[in-house]
Amino acid sequence: MESEKQSVIGALWRQQIWIFALMVLAGIGLGAIKISNSQTADAFSENGVEVIGEITHMTDYSGSKNRKTFSISYTFATTADPYNRGEQRVSQGFYEAQTEGGPITIWYLPTDPTQNAVDLGKLSQGFGLTLMAALVLILAGIVSGGFAVRRAIAQVRG
Repeated sequence: MESEKQSVIGALWRQQIWIFALMVLAGIGLGAIKISNSQTADAFSENGVEVIGEITHMTDYSGSKNRKTFSISYTFATTADPYNRGEQRVSQGFYEAQTEGGPITIWYLPTDPTQNAVDLGKLSQGFGLTLMAALVLILAGIVSGGFAVRRAIAQVRG
């Protein structure tokens, strides 16, 4: 009786190669998001317009593992539109220094006031650590995927 011949693709699928591909994609996505946030903070610092707005709402809520998340909603005026709104997650120290209904310094991009922020430090916070985590995910996915490919080829060759 002849056994069914295995393919490398079939062997890879059984070894769940897609998990390693997801690790690589997650690492790339995480790195891209953090780089984008850092570039946005740089754009506000270099080209942003600074205005004083008003805090409309402050929210603190518990996330996973009792970690609190802080968010501030605000309004501000530009020369083109007196009713701009924004919301940003902020650091705890920044949050605690604010009062609802009080003034707040806001940076916005003159080309697009919908791009605005109040806590520029939060945008680039943990930049190095996040990029390191992204790199670890990418490398782990590539190395593990390489081992899976070698095992699949060896398995098919018999």
